[in-house]
Amino acid sequence: PSRPLSIKKVGSAEDVALEKDAFLAFARSLALQTGRRPAPSSSGGGSGSRGAQGSVPIGDAFPGPVRHTAPEGWQAQPKRMLRDIHYRTPGGSFAYVSLLSGTGGGTLMNVNRWRGELGLGPLTQADTESLERQSVLGIPSPMVELEGSFKPRRGDRIPEARVLAVFVPHPSQPISIKMFGTAADVAAERDNFLKFVASLELATR
Repeated sequence: PSRPLSIKKVGSAEDVALEKDAFLAFARSLALQTGRRPAPSSSGGGSGSRGAQGSVPIGDAFPGPVRHTAPEGWQAQPKRMLRDIHYRTPGGSFAYVSLLSGTGGGTLMNVNRWRGELGLGPLTQADTESLERQSVLGIPSPMVELEGSFKPRRGDRIPEARVLAVFVPHPSQPISIKMFGTAADVAAERDNFLKFVASLELATR
């Protein structure tokens, strides 16, 4: 009662929607602390540091990092928001993995978000049941293949674009895997994308 608080998250509509569950969990976790804070650990390192190329550390939900195998010719790109694993193909398309929080928005929200990015109408929950599935981490995961005019967050609009995207509804760590670029290049890289998706695995510590 003596110290009101304001808690706020600002970002793109996509990021805020994906992080809603994590934000609510964070808000609920706040508690008043009495006494001194514990001294920082001197052990060094920390769970947030990146592992070797080909893996990415994630939260405590998994027993270890997500490992993957990149197709030949794909060039690693710097990690940035919602691109925890990030590659560029020789033809200029981009493929990336996003490690999401909470429920990750669920299948329907992600599918309709991808469709909306290309100006396509939404599907119903029943529609998503008939989507092609890819096995990722042993989980049947819905995949979409879409074409249309696409405007990435950075860069120019791609008038004739193609998007391949998979949502992995893991109960502890939902994952989004996506590739976008010109329709011709993404079509040429489809098999590589599917191999990349299938290569994701959990590594033991």
